[in-house]
Amino acid sequence: MKIFFLFLMAFSFSASSQAQKVRTRPYHFGFGVGYQPQIKENFFASMKVYSKKGNAVQFNAFNYTDAFRTSAIMLPNFPITKDGNWKLLMGLGGHIGIWKNGLNTNSYRTNPIIGLDGLLGTEVCIPKLHLAFQAQFNPNADLFGNNETFYDWGGFAVHFTF
Repeated sequence: MKIFFLFLMAFSFSASSQAQKVRTRPYHFGFGVGYQPQIKENFFASMKVYSKKGNAVQFNAFNYTDAFRTSAIMLPNFPITKDGNWKLLMGLGGHIGIWKNGLNTNSYRTNPIIGLDGLLGTEVCIPKLHLAFQAQFNPNADLFGNNETFYDWGGFAVHFTF
């Protein structure tokens, strides 16, 4: 496991040092859907916004049977290719959510759900088709309103880009 993290750190620094040689923002705004096969309600809505410096913020919305949750993750830009259309994604963020049955019974002991999110993945942009494909590992942990840690959330997302 330590070897994996050392490799990841070395790869991140080499990709970061090449960031000045490539364009930093392959698109300005993207929205789409994601899929996570490990959970019962597999699909989620996703939106990504790039800043002028090339960093992105990704927003995800999950509508589960028992709860609703939104997350925001800050993603620095680590291009892999010279044209910037393939990049490494590594970022941190947070989420907030509510238990639906807590709203029905006016029980605020378990609401809201607040936690931390991480994201490790890769994104490939196809500018001519206005599409971006993302594969991701999305571990997260609830700090309040729940006592669960989800470390096996891998999945895919497709964004229509503008």
